[in-house]
Amino acid sequence: MRLALVPAMLVALPGILAPHSTAAQIAPNAHVRVTARIVVIDRDAFTRAGLEYVVLGTDRVRVSQGGRRASGGAHVHVGTHGASAFLEAVRASRWIRSESTQQVLALSGAEALVSSTTLSVGRRAAHTRGPMLAVIPTVLEDGRVHLRVSARVEDAVTYPWGYGVDGSPAAVETELIAASGEEMIVGSSSMVESTRERGLLWWGTSEQGRDVLVAVTAHVMAR
Repeated sequence: MRLALVPAMLVALPGILAPHSTAAQIAPNAHVRVTARIVVIDRDAFTRAGLEYVVLGTDRVRVSQGGRRASGGAHVHVGTHGASAFLEAVRASRWIRSESTQQVLALSGAEALVSSTTLSVGRRAAHTRGPMLAVIPTVLEDGRVHLRVSARVEDAVTYPWGYGVDGSPAAVETELIAASGEEMIVGSSSMVESTRERGLLWWGTSEQGRDVLVAVTAHVMAR
């Protein structure tokens, strides 16, 4: 039995280390609402429509004409798009296989942890796999948000007698600064332009015919 992509965890944990930044926080008790979107895109649909795309960085995606004639009906147009605009166009084209959204409210400088996993249950073992994301948002004095992001792909096998194996790779980290409410792509299993991938987490080889994009939005809450 294979279950669909579902939210698995949503907690806020106290942060020990604050992100490195030369700008001061607005206030030590400022609240930030962190929204994480994990989107599974039907890559084959792009191919059938005669399109292809490449992630340029945390805030841009470039769509270009592919090697075959477009089939029509796509809401995704050739050109460079912002992260939110690209994801909305993909949704309008019905090229999203699944989407999971989680929100957590965290103090500035504290850690917000979200994960979304796929659970496969067999006769001998249960296999949990999916991305885990930890975000430390720090509000800067100009109102922007410094984000320290770390991620890994959960890959654990649990047997009925209680024995478990964790094959998760070591976490990878990145840092970026975004405006309050600005959606940023922080993780990808799709094609990434090698000269522009700074600040983007790489999820490794994607499943056949699909890509996973992880986007994060930090909203500074009004006091």
